[in-house]
Amino acid sequence: MAERPRPDPILRDSVPTVLVPDRLSQEAGISLAWSGDASFGLFPTQHVTAHTPDCKSQYTSSSICKDVIHHTRAHSILFDPIARKLVNESNGYFIFAQKLMDKIDSPDFSIEILKLSRQYRSVLRACLENLQAESETCPENKKSFYLQNIPTFYNMELIWHLCEIMFLDMVPGDVVLSHLITWIRFHVPQVEKDANKILMDEHVNTSINTDYASNYWIVVIDCLLQRRIDTVRSLLKLNSEADTEPFKIVDNILRTMPIFEFYGGLTASEFHVRYECWKRETKRLLIDGNFNSHKYLTMIVKILIGDESIQEVTREHCLTWYQHMVASLIYTEPTVKSFDLAFYANQSITRYGGHNNVKQLDLILCAIMEMDIFKMIERLQDWTERDWLPTHLTNLLYICDKLNISGPQTSNIGNALHERLLLNYGTLLMSHRSLWQAGVDYLDCCRTEGRMVLETLLSKIPFRTDAKALKIIHIAHERDLEEVVYNVSKVQGMRCLGRGDIGGALTWAMRCQDPVLSSQLADIYLKKYVQDGKFESNDLLQNLGSGILLSDRLAFLGRYSEFCQMLKAGDQKEAGALLVYMLVNKVPPKFFWLSLFMDAVPLLEGGKGLFSSQDIYDLMSCLQELVDESSESVTEKLKSIRTILAKNLAEALIREGTKVAEHSAPLGISTY
Repeated sequence: MAERPRPDPILRDSVPTVLVPDRLSQEAGISLAWSGDASFGLFPTQHVTAHTPDCKSQYTSSSICKDVIHHTRAHSILFDPIARKLVNESNGYFIFAQKLMDKIDSPDFSIEILKLSRQYRSVLRACLENLQAESETCPENKKSFYLQNIPTFYNMELIWHLCEIMFLDMVPGDVVLSHLITWIRFHVPQVEKDANKILMDEHVNTSINTDYASNYWIVVIDCLLQRRIDTVRSLLKLNSEADTEPFKIVDNILRTMPIFEFYGGLTASEFHVRYECWKRETKRLLIDGNFNSHKYLTMIVKILIGDESIQEVTREHCLTWYQHMVASLIYTEPTVKSFDLAFYANQSITRYGGHNNVKQLDLILCAIMEMDIFKMIERLQDWTERDWLPTHLTNLLYICDKLNISGPQTSNIGNALHERLLLNYGTLLMSHRSLWQAGVDYLDCCRTEGRMVLETLLSKIPFRTDAKALKIIHIAHERDLEEVVYNVSKVQGMRCLGRGDIGGALTWAMRCQDPVLSSQLADIYLKKYVQDGKFESNDLLQNLGSGILLSDRLAFLGRYSEFCQMLKAGDQKEAGALLVYMLVNKVPPKFFWLSLFMDAVPLLEGGKGLFSSQDIYDLMSCLQELVDESSESVTEKLKSIRTILAKNLAEALIREGTKVAEHSAPLGISTY
């Protein structure tokens, strides 16, 4: 019988080697240090022990001695644009999964979990299909990368689907064969495609006796080993000998074959009675020689009765040991329980070379069939660059309370394992410029170390734009990570200051709640106003808000903004009172006093009597203090202001004296 080539969609067991282009490291030695964000710094190091002579290194004067640090990090397929869709979509499902923990006592909880598991598999399948499509159109150098990873994503879905069957989709009596058949059919779809191709071929009847016949019988046997009974019957009816007695008998055997269904109305014991009767009758027909004239029909009947002599033929038709295991169980143990699968898995592995020939995928599948969740997770973690699968799968099992281990010393193993996986995956995502926000959601779920790690990694995220800085600050604010808010705001503020944007720098200083920096920047802001005669950003002054409480300088800026608005609105009396208050209480810095006096000049010259004599006395006192500390270049301005103040003082005294006289006259008091 012709045997089809067997593909090898298995996990890679080898680790790629990376050569560091450093001659000094080759001669002296090399060391590494973690540099954060899942990266390492490699540098030359001469290893010293207790027995190393205490002398000058031979490499200090060497021409090859250079201060070089090689930064390296693992390249993950998850960072590829196609796989990033998987990361982002699964992040949404992950967030939804955490909300399900509050509904664990709900009657619909198991249904929701199963639905969520299938959604995870759906995005995994979509990613696999996108990789396959891209590999057909991309350049050659990228094509090899995609082709290398396609089997990996195939296996990820294969593993997840089996976990769903064994741990999440519980069936009555733990009879899992129907689910396992669906599993094999889904992941070995070529059988159905080949069968459909033959069924749609109008000329198949005339081709049965040609070279086409060999492939025809391969497809028939393949369909039988996937329990596609109706398809097998349809294929047999296409045969040119379909009207002969042997074919009719086989068709009747297939038609009457009992199939156990979860809700078919029969218990497992009742089904066994029917199945054994059917099997004995089929075996009698075989012994009577009804199929001696046709080897393929004989082969089909032997498969149906689970004849041990046909196991080698079954092995030739199955691509993998797990496909062989399911095919054998269909016709030997149709009501197999989930806890018996490990035994049958070992039997099938033995037929495929034994445990010395297994790959990493085989070990993972065996652990699942043994229902050993922790062994499965441990082996998944050995699968390099595959953080996505163990993290999300473990999280789903954790939510379902499948990670509990009884015993006082082991009660926290499941929680610790779950948190470590989330921590590793979240850290990996945080190292990528586009996926770091998704990483935050995973670190949020790490109750022990997540907050500390998130605080460290958020501070290390590179940002160049205000938009990204604000995103980081928003995330930090939500989690009360004030140190991150301070660091990011201060860095961005200093960048604004470096390019001359003083208003922007002051805004960032207020965000980081740094009173010293805010005061320094406010002084620079005011000095620029003194120099240019206008503020760089009026919007900043009008929207200081609670920032005025941060420092005295910002409080003055707020007051001065209020003063300017009063002048603009025509409230000159209120503006004058505020100006006197600020100067008398020494609210503004000394270098800004002259500007305030210049602002007072229009009010003094207006002749509206806005200031009392006491106000002018106070202003003159402040002016004298300013004169004592001012340079000669400013003295002339101050003299003119003094003259205006003196004139206003005289007017104020006369005005106030007149008011006193008016109030005193009715009482008969002399005004002379």
